[in-house]
Amino acid sequence: MNALVELHGVSKRYGSAAALQPTDLNFARGQTTVLIGPSGCGKSTMLRLIIRLLEPDSGKIKIDGASVSSSNITEFRHRVGYVIQDGGLFPHLTARGNILLMARQLNKRIALDELCALTRFPAQALDRFPAELSGGQRQRVSLMRALALTPKLLLLDEPLGALDPLVRAALQKDLKEIFQRLQQTAILVTHDLAEAAFLGNEIVLMNEGRIVQKGTLGELRSQPTSSFVSEFITAQRSLALT
Repeated sequence: MNALVELHGVSKRYGSAAALQPTDLNFARGQTTVLIGPSGCGKSTMLRLIIRLLEPDSGKIKIDGASVSSSNITEFRHRVGYVIQDGGLFPHLTARGNILLMARQLNKRIALDELCALTRFPAQALDRFPAELSGGQRQRVSLMRALALTPKLLLLDEPLGALDPLVRAALQKDLKEIFQRLQQTAILVTHDLAEAAFLGNEIVLMNEGRIVQKGTLGELRSQPTSSFVSEFITAQRSLALT
C-alpha cells in the first residue's frame, strides 16, 4: 500500500461548530503533503487528530495499515516527529538537552553530529539555551528533535511562519533537501501557497473543515473546482502573477 496515513470518515466538532467535517484522505509514503487554507479551516486540527492530541468524533485513522487509538498512541508517537511554529523547545534545557530528551527517556543513542550536519546547525551552539538561539536555529533544533528517533512520519504545523523572509527561504530549501534525502513522509501545514508549491508533492486546499481540492499548484490554478480555489490563489499575489 502506498499510503502511510489513512483517514476514513474522520471528523471533529466543538459543540455546534465543525472543526473538521467527515474526511477521507490518504497521505502517500515518502511524499510531502501540504495542508493549506484560511485560518480555522481544519488543517491543524487534522494534524492533532493524527497524533491523537485530539480524539476524533467519528472515523478511523490508520498509520502503516494499523488503526490508531488511545490504547496504542504512545507506541505510534515514538514513530512520529512533530514540529510546531515556535519550536516548542523547553527553555530550561540546552539545544542538546531538547534534542536528546525523548532518546534518553527511551534509552536510545542518536548520532547528534549527523543531525547537526543534516539540518546545518552549528555544533558549537548545542550547549546554548533556546533564548540564546536565533529563530531559525530554534526551528532547526526542533526539527532535529523530531528527526532524532528516525520517524516514519513527520508532522509540521506552520514551522516557518514566525521567521523573517530570508531565514524562511533558507529553511525551506534545507527542508526540501532533507525530505528528499531521507525519503521522508511529511505532512506540512502552512498559509503560504508559494511554500506549499515549493515543498509539497501534493497540495490539499481546505475551507470550513472540508477538503476543497487536491493536486499540484498548476492543477489548482488551471482547473479550479470552485470560485473559492481561484480566489484563494488570486489572494496570493506573487503566485497569481506568475
